[in-house]
Amino acid sequence: MRQIKKKTSGAARVMNRALGLMVARGWMNICAIASFLIVGRFLSPTEFGIYALASSAIMLPMTLIGAGYADHVISRDQEGKDEATAFWSTAGLGAVFGLLAFAVGIVLQTAFGFADIGRVLVMLSPLPLLWGFSAIMEAMLIRDNRAGMMAGITVAAETLGLVALLASVLMGAGVLSLVISRLVNNSVLLGIYFIFLRPPSWRRVNGEAANRLTKFSLGVIGARIMNWADAYGVEFVIGALLPTALVGFYRMAGRLNAAIGSILIFAPWQAQLAYLGERLKAAPHRSGVAVQRALQLHMSLTAPLFAGLAVSAHDVIGLLLGPAWAQTAGVLTIMSIGSITQVIYGVLTAVLIAGGKTRKLFYYQAAIVVGTTAALMLGAIWALQGAVLAKFAVSGALYISGLFLLVELSPRQRLRLLAYITALILSCGALALAMQLMAQLVPRSEAMLPTLLRISACAVAGLTAYVVALRVLAPDAARLLVLAARQRRRRRRAA
Repeated sequence: MRQIKKKTSGAARVMNRALGLMVARGWMNICAIASFLIVGRFLSPTEFGIYALASSAIMLPMTLIGAGYADHVISRDQEGKDEATAFWSTAGLGAVFGLLAFAVGIVLQTAFGFADIGRVLVMLSPLPLLWGFSAIMEAMLIRDNRAGMMAGITVAAETLGLVALLASVLMGAGVLSLVISRLVNNSVLLGIYFIFLRPPSWRRVNGEAANRLTKFSLGVIGARIMNWADAYGVEFVIGALLPTALVGFYRMAGRLNAAIGSILIFAPWQAQLAYLGERLKAAPHRSGVAVQRALQLHMSLTAPLFAGLAVSAHDVIGLLLGPAWAQTAGVLTIMSIGSITQVIYGVLTAVLIAGGKTRKLFYYQAAIVVGTTAALMLGAIWALQGAVLAKFAVSGALYISGLFLLVELSPRQRLRLLAYITALILSCGALALAMQLMAQLVPRSEAMLPTLLRISACAVAGLTAYVVALRVLAPDAARLLVLAARQRRRRRRAA
């Protein structure tokens, strides 16, 4: 038992360190979902599709800003020697991208006739500049284990952004309410960062550090482009092959699914990056154990939530958005099932970045984008659900195959993980079966309270079945969850 506890401590520290990040990402996604749901009640899927295309375009420069530089500050610059170079380089890049987004928006309106998309893009063009000054400050807080402060700042900015959205909707701004909310959110975030944090002095900018950071960032930048293509570029493919309204259905389903993913996958990822960076440097011979435990703990926690959302998608969409968005439910079911394996990709990315293997990461990302885009285009023959099913089936297979890129894992550890994933799939199947059986006992209703009771009853039944199945099929993972929870409770009592 002591040996198991010792192996568990690393994974438990990661989850403990990620708590502040999860609070920040959690509130961020609550506000984002509330924004989409509020506006979704006033917009048609076609109008929402127009915003989705414009915001996807602005997300490309937003994704590139800080790429590699922020990751370096978090995982490889514990002394803070390169933070000034990273800060001012990222700020300059944000200014350039902001001007470029403004110019592209004007061209879309005047030369190509996409007036609606171009107008939204012009209004969103300040976002790269605002994020350019914020990205490295956020990375500094994460590196210094000040996630609690970051969570407080994020909650304040997101809350004010949501208030701005409500005011804009009441004044009849329509789709522009989402634009106003994003601008207020990012402006407040930057303002608070400058109040509570001292920006690094530009006098500390170092040419040699800039050159070194740029080389480190090349693979990360390539991976971020591939990640954007996989997450947002898909919408341009759907818009080219299918009606614009289906882009709105896809974005809405993606936003709801990402709400859970951002909390349970993205937020812990940054803590995992810092932790794995320390482990690879301090005890490389134990890195395989750390990766195995992190994957088992992380996937065991996320799988039941994604699987539960997949089973209850029709009830959730009906409750939140109404019958006009019914097509979103099928898309959400497919996305949620596919997202279970995304944890593997997150850990793989953290290991490769922490180990400086960014070129390998880029090649892996490129394979994912090429494979999923081809599958999406082929699946579009069977409309939106066929496209989404083909995309997420291929991405899930590629994520699982990524285990073979982790040289830190021994063959025996890799086989154990594959056996664990099989057990996890069966446990999620038990969850889905229990939820379906409970759904037959609780009648469907269009009223809010009966629908909430139906979803809650199904969730309790499914979670109970999942815990029992996991205990039988994957006892090591079940014990890992229990020990991690006990260790965290002891630390809270000691504190």
